[in-house]
Amino acid sequence: MADSDFWSDFYNNLATDIAPIITLFGEQPTKQFLSESIYFTDSLTLAILPIGVLTIVVSAIRVSNSGLRSFIGRAQEPEGVAEIELCSSTSDTVCEVWGGSGVTRIFGRPKLLEFVCHRNSGDCHDDDKIPFFTISSTQDLYQRHRNERGDRLERCGDRRPELGKPNLTLNIALQNRSRVWSSSATLCSVILATSWIWFAVWLTRSQGLKSDTSIVSDEAALLALLISGSVVSWIGLTICSHLVNRTTEETHFIRRSGLGSRRRKSNLGDTIFWLQPDLQTIGDQLFGPFAYSQPFKGYTTSLKTGRPAAGILLWTGVVFSILGWALQFFCLRSLHAFVSIYLLGSTFVMATLRALVRARRLDSNKNDLHSPWLARIVQGHELDWQALRIEQFARVGLEQEPPSPEVVPEKRQPDDPWRCDRDHEHSTFCQPERRTIYEESSSPFLSATSSFGLALAGSDSYGPARTGGVNAALRVLHYRSSLARLAHSDFSASRSERWDVEARTVAIQLQQAIQSTANHILSGRLSLCTSFPDEWLAATRLHWTIRCRFAAHSYELFDATSSEAVSITLSRTEAGKKWEVNVDDLEACLGLWFWSLAALRAEADQAYSYPGEYLGFVIDGIGDSRGRRLFSAASRQTPGLACLNSLQQPRQRFP
Repeated sequence: MADSDFWSDFYNNLATDIAPIITLFGEQPTKQFLSESIYFTDSLTLAILPIGVLTIVVSAIRVSNSGLRSFIGRAQEPEGVAEIELCSSTSDTVCEVWGGSGVTRIFGRPKLLEFVCHRNSGDCHDDDKIPFFTISSTQDLYQRHRNERGDRLERCGDRRPELGKPNLTLNIALQNRSRVWSSSATLCSVILATSWIWFAVWLTRSQGLKSDTSIVSDEAALLALLISGSVVSWIGLTICSHLVNRTTEETHFIRRSGLGSRRRKSNLGDTIFWLQPDLQTIGDQLFGPFAYSQPFKGYTTSLKTGRPAAGILLWTGVVFSILGWALQFFCLRSLHAFVSIYLLGSTFVMATLRALVRARRLDSNKNDLHSPWLARIVQGHELDWQALRIEQFARVGLEQEPPSPEVVPEKRQPDDPWRCDRDHEHSTFCQPERRTIYEESSSPFLSATSSFGLALAGSDSYGPARTGGVNAALRVLHYRSSLARLAHSDFSASRSERWDVEARTVAIQLQQAIQSTANHILSGRLSLCTSFPDEWLAATRLHWTIRCRFAAHSYELFDATSSEAVSITLSRTEAGKKWEVNVDDLEACLGLWFWSLAALRAEADQAYSYPGEYLGFVIDGIGDSRGRRLFSAASRQTPGLACLNSLQQPRQRFP
């Protein structure tokens, strides 16, 4: 008899009360699901058999301009607080970074590079047929897309349209983000809700399973109110969650397909990269490094559209949600306890299903800089490391690529400035073919103290320039120069988004010195010992050739016969104007050099190799023995790139 009383009390009191009450709570899971919702089916999934009813209603009020914000105590809440908690968008206020184990939404403007590598469609292969990549930001791609379509750029002033800040959640964090998963979850919620309604009808009509504590004798009316209240509540919650989703506008970009069979079968197609520096402080939080890449098949952006005006839709959602829940609570208390238990079980099943839909996320091991040892070495040299990783990516992908017909390359002149297609003109490492005069062209076998070259362009009285193919050194320097351009872009909204790289400071000083020297020497005030001084004074372009060596292992850097050449270009618009040199190119040379010295020293200190994790780039300056000591202590497994020139080595501090 005691056991019977216990179960009777459980059925009629605890179980019947807890089912509707538990649906009111669940704040954090509800906020997380709302902030990652982009489809209308997501709103349905959250609203049917919900948890966090109050959170959904309050969220709709928070993102609106309604006076109800005062009623819930959010009248003075900044707009960014609601955006960071409830929306999927990124903006100048809210951004996303890698937080160590997953993506974190924060206030501020972090340093985070997002760029795409395109395989060059032109003939820019070296003797090993390694492809050349063009590096573009997603903003550049969008601008190019709009220009090709001929659309008018509708933005304030002359600013180009923005895609917003990088959205890591929608592009890499969520692995099951397709509409199929969202629709499947919605279908499951509808099936569960229908089965619960059918069970409530069947149980209420069964003569042997009637409640003893019903406060209303007409159970048919209670059943009708229960079903009506539940449906009304779900409709109201759908409206509220949809209002939250409507505050952001998602745009899906899909990569064009018709690029030729060769491009589709290749493993070296377009790839999108994300790079985040180490020891980045935003507010009072410290974030570590992050590097990740994936095939560039599509891209998603989410921008804030503003607060929706308070209207009939908001009031309908709020009233329907609260009134429907109250009717459901009243009717469940008067019907059989098994109806409440079934509802409670269905609610838990849907909560689990929502979690499963969002459970498959980016593994922290997919972060290329997850190793503490590697992260410590790369600290401060992330751009240099990334440039060399792109070259390594091209080489590894080439090994897996289907074989192509053999093409016999034309004979290279290693001391010539290198020619690439027009897509690379932003970096002076790759210049269009010009008519050029050569002076003091260096030999491939000169020593480090005399290996340099100088060429000028702009005169038509001499033959066409000799042009060679693209070598590994030029590719790496071009990648690093492109990354420097993106990291210090003028379109960065604030200085906090620009990368503080030590090589940048030295490069700016070197740029000023080179430009001042060129403007003084080639101004006519200082005569040159050449046979054609007028041509020098009329030149518009000078090429400074640097000897480099790229090797798969560090010990191969001593092989002087494998040296290659790249050129840094000084240019001016016309004779008599000021000479200019690209500071990004100078930063590329210095940055890769600094990184390789630090990496080789760290490897020697560790007394073991870390093969395959980084490449190197070393400049052996005049009168400096530190670099040579690092070479002798380096592992025989470290890939590297050595650059030999006639510049005095700048001083570099090591930790």
